[in-house]
Amino acid sequence: MAPEILYLSDQPTEDDPAIAALEAAGYEVVSASSTKQAIALLFVMYSVAAVVLHQKQSSLEVARSMHSIHADAPIVLLSDEQTTPLSSFVDVFVSTTQPPSELVAQVDRALNADRSF
Repeated sequence: MAPEILYLSDQPTEDDPAIAALEAAGYEVVSASSTKQAIALLFVMYSVAAVVLHQKQSSLEVARSMHSIHADAPIVLLSDEQTTPLSSFVDVFVSTTQPPSELVAQVDRALNADRSF
């Protein structure tokens, strides 16, 4: 079974190159278009490997909510600008100016770091 990634975006996800790259790397991506939908999915997705947040606003607050529900899933913030300092609820920041392969590499690293404990 492919590792599941919950991908929360406030932008349309059809033809999203980040999702296509994650799927090409062997991940199963479940998309959510709202925080409420993502939180509901977290309650039913027992095997979520990581959460990718691609939102322009309230990302850190959403990360906090996601972390409180599923603390063992790394949270990757995909954004135009890095919030400094990163919240303790965000494991990795990836700039949207980077190619989608960088998102895949960072998700891989976050999951491998998580498994090394």
